[in-house]
Amino acid sequence: MSAGQPRPEPPRIVLDDLYVLDRPRAEDAAANRRFALDTDAARFLGWTVDQARSLPDAHYGEVSSRFIRGWETGAPLPTRPGGAGRLTGMALELYMVGVIVADMGRAVEFYRRLGLEISEGSEKQEHVEVKMGEMTFFLSTRRANAKWDPAARDPSGGYRIILEFYLETREALDAKYAEMADFGYEPHCAPYDVTPDLRFAMVDDPDGNTILLSASTATDE
Repeated sequence: MSAGQPRPEPPRIVLDDLYVLDRPRAEDAAANRRFALDTDAARFLGWTVDQARSLPDAHYGEVSSRFIRGWETGAPLPTRPGGAGRLTGMALELYMVGVIVADMGRAVEFYRRLGLEISEGSEKQEHVEVKMGEMTFFLSTRRANAKWDPAARDPSGGYRIILEFYLETREALDAKYAEMADFGYEPHCAPYDVTPDLRFAMVDDPDGNTILLSASTATDE
């Protein structure tokens, strides 16, 4: 390539309009220059796959796209957000919580109204992530989830998990609960004091997941 010529765009392979396999725009010491993606893991024995969305410095293009990068056995795996040493004294850490949704548009609307900052255009995506402190919250459509979990089944009966979102004051909690009810979302449990220092309220999202709102009342006086 002669001086002054523009650098060609990295090759890209689009798979069923959902996943994108993209050569990174910059290499780092751990990355291998070969890439592989296949539904049959046996065809690529010795390879692991890490999704670039979980890497803070992945050097990829559009962050809204789904990029998947291959890592060769023996090469160090990329560090999870938070850096090395974060799990000192622990063998396991919860760093992502997700909700499988039937309709991404309805789900995005609900969680935006709840207070999450979700980027524009997310309604048309199959997978959406929101960074919240050191944890990542994600929404994934049933179609997208089925690609990773073909044995998935719809839950029945009462809720199996509760997602808790913290608000700073009892007034903020009461206002948020009333706001969500006014929007037409199903109230699950009106605001109440669990203890003199803790207040709860619950509302169901469009997929029937129970959302717990909590607030400390200890410093409200």
